[in-house]
Amino acid sequence: MALFHQALSFSFFLVLVADRRGLSLYGHDRICSILGLGLNEYIQARDELIDEDLIAFNGRLFQALSLPKQPRRSEMMQPPLLQKKKDMGKHDPATIRQIIATHCEASICLINVSFLPFTTTSTKATPRPESLYCCD
Repeated sequence: MALFHQALSFSFFLVLVADRRGLSLYGHDRICSILGLGLNEYIQARDELIDEDLIAFNGRLFQALSLPKQPRRSEMMQPPLLQKKKDMGKHDPATIRQIIATHCEASICLINVSFLPFTTTSTKATPRPESLYCCD
């Protein structure tokens, strides 16, 4: 679930102003005024929160709903969720970067920059070496 900024602000606002049952009596004019939303942004944010089952609305009252027990996976998210350290080391860019940095600390590391076809250190562009090796 990736909510737009307006929907996140709207949701946060409703949680803050709700009573212990999650109910809020704020009308759309007041919500728009406080959050700085136009009518179209308000309607889009409200409908997005309703579609995600985060709020209920009866035309007058809002109710902030409980979050689902399991996060819903977006249909756009094709790869499996990364749950194990081994999976992180194969698919998470931050973890991969950490592994490379840790591995390269003890030796001189040259980063493969062959995707940049030319150096620009002089007034004349010169081709880069085809292969630079990291750590070995």
